[in-house]
Amino acid sequence: MTRRDWTLGGLALAAVVLLFNTVFVVGQTRQAVVLRFGEPVAVINAAGRTPGVQLKIPFIETVAQQDRRNQSLEVDRE
Repeated sequence: MTRRDWTLGGLALAAVVLLFNTVFVVGQTRQAVVLRFGEPVAVINAAGRTPGVQLKIPFIETVAQQDRRNQSLEVDRE
């Protein structure tokens, strides 16, 4: 293998890592909060933003997802 092959392989690997850190999916029953340096900047699957494939800034933004379905809890009376 030549130096050019190693360089192209490294660039391809970097592109794949960048792609996997840019794209994320929000399911129909999920709600996601996009955090930039720990501060919320967007809510997905709320008013105005639909679920599905979304993009974020890699290595700067993180995504926290929660379940939107109602969960009932029955408590015994004392």
